[in-house]
Amino acid sequence: MGAIKAWMSLPRQHGRTVEAQQHVADEGEVIHDPAAFDVWAKVKKGSAVSLADWLSAQCSIGKMGAYRAIRSAVEAGAYVRLYFYRGASQLPQLLSQMPAWIIDETVVVTESDCDPNNSACHCAVHDILHSPPVCPVCSGDFIY
Repeated sequence: MGAIKAWMSLPRQHGRTVEAQQHVADEGEVIHDPAAFDVWAKVKKGSAVSLADWLSAQCSIGKMGAYRAIRSAVEAGAYVRLYFYRGASQLPQLLSQMPAWIIDETVVVTESDCDPNNSACHCAVHDILHSPPVCPVCSGDFIY
């Protein structure tokens, strides 16, 4: 899982803490929100029910609703989003504790709302998929 290595070594001085972001927002200086991150992976065949149970617990939604939302993606071998809108400081722990039913080598970190099932830019330095024009980590415009 290349994504783990890239995020384990991210220096603390990069990005903005939630507190710093709030201060900047209070000063009226922000014209856009800094990036947060999602974690996606492909799921092993036959694991749709396990994924639905897990998502139900993570997202406080019903198991049947979760199953209906992910069933076709799992059957097609597509990426499914496991974690939503996380700060960079949360990623190392999340990436080191992935569920057993995911396919390890398929784990990817994306800028939030960037879908790896569609085209996206890839930053080789930070191993992240992002929206154009620039990696939010390279630019320093992300939530730590």
